Amino acid sequence: MAETSPRLDLAMALRRARTQVLRSVQRYPLVSAVAAVSVLLGLAISIISFALQTHFTGLYANGQRLSGWQNFLRLGAPWQALVPVVLACLLATWGALRLSGTQAEPPLSLRGAESATATELRRGLRAERRTVRRAFVIMVGLVVIVVIRLIVYSVLAIAGNRVAASTWVGVAVELGFWLVAGGAFWNWNRCHRLRMEGWGVYDD
Repeated sequence: MAETSPRLDLAMALRRARTQVLRSVQRYPLVSAVAAVSVLLGLAISIISFALQTHFTGLYANGQRLSGWQNFLRLGAPWQALVPVVLACLLATWGALRLSGTQAEPPLSLRGAESATATELRRGLRAERRTVRRAFVIMVGLVVIVVIRLIVYSVLAIAGNRVAASTWVGVAVELGFWLVAGGAFWNWNRCHRLRMEGWGVYDD
C-alpha cells in the first residue's frame, strides 16, 4: 500500500495540473494559442537560423563569396533586423503619448459616427480595445521567440560551439531591443485600457 501511494499522489497531481491547464486555455484562448505558437516557432527559428548560420559561416571561411541575404544569415544577429523592432517601439510610444491628451472620440472603424447610437459607439470602442490588446499579446509572443533563441544559443555556446559563442552577445542585444519594444507595447496597452475605462468601456 505504501508503494502505490506515491504513484497515486503523482497521478492526482498530474490530473490537477492538466485540469488547470485546460481551464487556462479555455479562459484565455488567444494567450494560450500565442504562447504555444511562440514556443514552437522559437525552437524552429532558432534551430533553422543556427543551421543556416553555420552553413554560410563555413562557406565564408572557405573563401566563397556570399550574396546579401546569405551574409545576412551568416551574421546570425545583424543590426538590420532591429530596424522594424525600433519602428514598432516608436509607434507604440507615440500611441501611448497620443492617448494622454486625446479627447473621447469614436473609433475609426465606425462610419457615420454623428448618427451612431451609444451602443454602436461602445461596441466600436470595444473592438478597438481588443485590437490593441491583441497587438500587445502578439508582441509578447515575439519576445518569447527571441528569449528561446537566446536560450538555444546559450546552450550551444556552453557546449563549446564557436559560432553560437561568437553570436551570443548579438542575440542578447537583440533581446534587449525586443524587451524595450515589449515594454512600449505594454505601456500602450495600459494607457489604452485606462482611457477606455475612463470612457466607461471595459474589457470583455
